[in-house]
Amino acid sequence: MGIRRFCPIAVAMVFVTGCNSTGTSVTSASTTPTSTGGSSSTVAAVDATTVSPTTGTSTGGTSIVGTPTSTAAAISDLVRPLPTDSCAYSDPSGAGTVTFVEGGHLFEVGDVSTRPARCLTAVDPADTGPLRWSPNGERVLLGGATVVDATGTRPSGYFAENRDVDWSAPSGKALIAPSVNDGTLVWRSSTDSKSRIDVSFLAETTAAAYHPAGRAIIAAGTTEDGRTGIYLASNRGKDRKELAVVDDPATTAITEVAFNSDGGVVEFLHQHAGFYHVHQLQIPGLQLVDLVEEPGTADRLTVSDTDRQTVAWRRTTPDGQVTVRISFDGSAAVDAVAGAGAQGSTLEPVGWLPVNHLVVLEHPAGSPDGPGRLWIVSQNQSAQQLASGVERAAVRTIHGEYNELPTDIAEQAPG
Repeated sequence: MGIRRFCPIAVAMVFVTGCNSTGTSVTSASTTPTSTGGSSSTVAAVDATTVSPTTGTSTGGTSIVGTPTSTAAAISDLVRPLPTDSCAYSDPSGAGTVTFVEGGHLFEVGDVSTRPARCLTAVDPADTGPLRWSPNGERVLLGGATVVDATGTRPSGYFAENRDVDWSAPSGKALIAPSVNDGTLVWRSSTDSKSRIDVSFLAETTAAAYHPAGRAIIAAGTTEDGRTGIYLASNRGKDRKELAVVDDPATTAITEVAFNSDGGVVEFLHQHAGFYHVHQLQIPGLQLVDLVEEPGTADRLTVSDTDRQTVAWRRTTPDGQVTVRISFDGSAAVDAVAGAGAQGSTLEPVGWLPVNHLVVLEHPAGSPDGPGRLWIVSQNQSAQQLASGVERAAVRTIHGEYNELPTDIAEQAPG
């Protein structure tokens, strides 16, 4: 039930991660990196709802946080009424902004202490699904089916129900997604939906993402001979290399993959036997780090575009609680603090603002997909409410500095 990873030092040397009856890792090829710290910056007005955690205990490096408390008026009081009569698409801000859909419109808000939310565009009710901004912040996906930029609105060519459509890198000139019909990997131009290329390099692809430099694609899936794992190929699906392989694909799955901000680490979710792992595959070296192993399931892997190895995900515990887990710069995972202690609410990570501020959407109890409250959570786990009645949200940033893949990646992975 583990994942094998390959060491470039000697071809014959293979590290194996197994699982015991409880699903815990029993061997490790490398140690979990320690946090490098990171500064914190104010990203919202001081007149905000501020939520601070009570003192908690720590078990095995995981923070157990008490019920947060609310102390002031919400930011949402400052940005309302939201304007809908003067929608105008605009260029991105380098500082990072929060965007959200409410009442059939896409809004953007930056520093609410000096300016209110702006309306970017109207949103068709049929455009459901997640919001995703291109790496340069110039284009946005409204669900899987619609692209919006300064030139207007047009179809993406993908089905609206495809939640896995993502941007090419580094500029977002194209889109990529596993097909909802047959598991092929499909590339499309983001400016011409009729321009379509099958770039599959696996028999079935479950998840895929571009390297930040744009010259390679990482994918999880299954090969023609039934090997399930993580694979790398060119941005046209050529020269496939196996980076890691699952020992027992019958009882395990890799569900989401992403590169970290500088392209030096592959983050991915690995689910098996009632547990989930968050793995980090280091490049170069191809060493696998087990960042987290916990009971339950995980989804919504959310990696920062500007802060290296800063990642969040949504966890569903065995008893049905839905929380957001965060790891700053490879540190031990902790719970995000948001929601003012609402019982039964459902949390999901939205995206990262510089530096190490996570935007979280809280859906009310009994309505896991219904409109909810939007929060900004800082590294010290305090939170500020930004808006309520939010249907979907995304962070709009310009991707930070990145490195090319090493030229000897082919030698590091077995042929």
